[in-house]
Amino acid sequence: MPYTPTTSRTQHKLMLQRQSFLADDKNYINHPANMRKLTQEMHRISREYQFLRQFENPWMASLKRVMASRPQQLPPGQHNHTEMNSH
Repeated sequence: MPYTPTTSRTQHKLMLQRQSFLADDKNYINHPANMRKLTQEMHRISREYQFLRQFENPWMASLKRVMASRPQQLPPGQHNHTEMNSH
């Protein structure tokens, strides 16, 4: 958070001290080593997703599941023969 007229000099100084402390903390997510690991993991996941999409389209698979779960509808003007026989 940058210094603004609404923050006091003391608040600004404490914030800078905290950022300096956290920059040295290897468990802090913004530590350069952790950011590098996070970036590598994001690239790995992206590659896996692209590989999967080569062989299967998740949108099409979802559409097929939805269509399979819906009752089959006949085009207008056609009747189901079982309905006609039940009258």
